[in-house]
Amino acid sequence: MVSIYKTEKLFKTFAYKPMQKFIERPQIIEIQPSKIKYNSVDYAKIEPKKLPNFSAKEMVHKSHINDIKQETSSLSRETDFSPLEKDMMKEIKSGKIETAKVIDKNGNLVNDIEFIGDRYSVRISPECIFRDGVMDKFIDATYIHNHPFNAHLSSNDIYQMAMQKIKKMVACTSDGGYSLMRRLKPISEMNYNEFVNAAGRLNSEEIQQMKYLGKKRGLTDIQRMELLNKWRCKRFNDFAQEFGLEFKNNISPLKNTDSLEGNLFGLNFFEKIIDSLIIKFKS
Repeated sequence: MVSIYKTEKLFKTFAYKPMQKFIERPQIIEIQPSKIKYNSVDYAKIEPKKLPNFSAKEMVHKSHINDIKQETSSLSRETDFSPLEKDMMKEIKSGKIETAKVIDKNGNLVNDIEFIGDRYSVRISPECIFRDGVMDKFIDATYIHNHPFNAHLSSNDIYQMAMQKIKKMVACTSDGGYSLMRRLKPISEMNYNEFVNAAGRLNSEEIQQMKYLGKKRGLTDIQRMELLNKWRCKRFNDFAQEFGLEFKNNISPLKNTDSLEGNLFGLNFFEKIIDSLIIKFKS
């Protein structure tokens, strides 16, 4: 049905094209598909102008990401990982607790480093840290670990990457996804102290973001994790550009709670994650 707008403002807004001028306000007699007939005066059908589509975007603080939509990269494992790295990812990706593998700068698997993991983090065992030469094996190495909750790399992962001079930090998930940060140039060509300090500040930012999400009501468990992943993706891209790193991510958004293994999220979950972000060791 065609609508007739009677105010002067709306007459100007829409393309109103009379066949002839009218003297008094017309009264509708009948409506036909092609035209509208009035008493003694015919008027052409009103055709509204096509207006452009506009969308509003909420402005939020950079550390408070509220948009759950998350983009993932289309990546090729052929260029990102060696055959040994792929085998290690396949071996640990489905673990229920976090574990890690280290491949040294020469491409060899390091077998004499012991790790302690739980559902939220993984770290070197205290006995192993103080062995002679152990920490040197991290220099320019590839560090691969799994994330049971389909999460991206954490800021603590990146901090440890900076502190231990790791070349490539990788987090893999049970569905075959991965998130990686890679150093593209030698440490000697970087402002190393600023790199480490900036990674520490990034870690502090993430703790604040976690606290914000933990207090934010009306969110489901999956939404909390997806918002955290969204924040990480944005900030890690910025961090990588600032220091000449490469950040890639193809971890898919969570679709159900199967991989969450129950109600682990909310305040209790984020309190445990925040604890895992506290720095475990320093070189």
